[in-house]
Amino acid sequence: MNWNQPDIWIVISYLILMFALSLWHRRFSSANLENFFLGGRKIPGWLNGISYTAALVSPDAATGYGGLAIVTGSFISWWYLSRFGLALFLGGCFLPYSGED
Repeated sequence: MNWNQPDIWIVISYLILMFALSLWHRRFSSANLENFFLGGRKIPGWLNGISYTAALVSPDAATGYGGLAIVTGSFISWWYLSRFGLALFLGGCFLPYSGED
């Protein structure tokens, strides 16, 4: 793989941006465990659904779906993605935790 000058600057810029964001959010998340794990309970339902779905789509799922597609056909990947990905997204959107005890 050949790295050109613009490629290196894009990667360095991305790493600097991620480091700056982590330092900026460090104070908020270190205040207590609720801020760290739950975002201070200020996350809207649609964002919670996207976050939950993205957290459950792991690299092993992509290879597993690819293997199932080779063995059974490509329809199986869409069947799994539509059932689980869409269901988790809709569940996160329509059933958000209100934070009230």
